[in-house]
Amino acid sequence: MDESLPAGRPPGPGAPPPVVTDRDHLPPWISPRAEPGRETLADWGERVGAYLLDALLVLALLVGGGLALSRVAPAVIGVWIITVLLCYSPLCTAWWGGSPGKLAQGMRVARSGDGRPLTYGRALCRHVAHLVLHFTPLLGQIDYLWPLWDEPFQQCLHDKVVGSVVVVRG
Repeated sequence: MDESLPAGRPPGPGAPPPVVTDRDHLPPWISPRAEPGRETLADWGERVGAYLLDALLVLALLVGGGLALSRVAPAVIGVWIITVLLCYSPLCTAWWGGSPGKLAQGMRVARSGDGRPLTYGRALCRHVAHLVLHFTPLLGQIDYLWPLWDEPFQQCLHDKVVGSVVVVRG
């Protein structure tokens, strides 16, 4: 808006409207800018960093558990893999607000409407949606890139399924 106009007066005919972004319409519990004590939306790079850390942790669990089980009960390795894949993220998200990778980055997963933690059921649905998208050609890549253009919440598709957002604690 033109600085020479009196406050509260709209621009004249033909003037461009003031720029209003979807970020100006966030719920009150999310701050559009970093402020002490307030949560802001996690950016894409922060989310990727947390994902890579979690991928390393899950790999360590799968390999370590698989090696231990191969000596004792090789038949249950498949059960171990399924258990890790279905429990790691949803349990951590429901109990602590996020996976170890997110928590290490100062992030948490919350309900987009009110900021409350996800229940185990909602966290499990979010994770299953993530796995389905991840193992579907092209959709996995689209899911990871979706926050780059999503407004106002910068959500992945698996976040949209359950109405969750990833925020950084202020």
